[in-house]
Amino acid sequence: QSPLPAQLVMEAELMLIRVSQYGSHKDEIQDLHAKQKIPRSSKLWRFRPFWDEQDSVIRITGRAPSADLIVLPKDHQIVDKFVKWTHNSLHHLSPLPLRNRIQDLGFILVGGIKQYKKLTHKCVCRPPVKLWQEMDKLPSERLGSTTETFDYIAIDFTGVFTVYENDSPRKCYVMVIADL
Repeated sequence: QSPLPAQLVMEAELMLIRVSQYGSHKDEIQDLHAKQKIPRSSKLWRFRPFWDEQDSVIRITGRAPSADLIVLPKDHQIVDKFVKWTHNSLHHLSPLPLRNRIQDLGFILVGGIKQYKKLTHKCVCRPPVKLWQEMDKLPSERLGSTTETFDYIAIDFTGVFTVYENDSPRKCYVMVIADL
């Protein structure tokens, strides 16, 4: 099968965004479409939203003209699935890099970092438990009277692995040392 044309995918994305926005921000859409100000009690008020006539979605004003972001409502099933899919497809990014990546894609999630934490909280990618393994004593058969421990060793390397510490990625290698 051939992949879907990019234009068709973009139209489908915009349709899903319109559905989610209309389900969560119906009153704001009516006000913005009528060129009226939205009430201060709205969750979108502080974002300075505007109605994008071309795409028929709510956007917020970015710092650069090309950086106007599409508003994603919080606690909407479509948006939650999009954020979780992005989280999983980008190798389980933590909330802050996930937010930055979604903003790079042209979206902003109402609810901020708290909403990202909420959506990624139940993921299986929680930080691993740090383990410490004590080295056991060598069996007596392996100890000769003429050699000391670690006189002869074997070393093996593997990697590159990406390790996340404090939400920043680092390259990591593994070295295995075995006493012969």
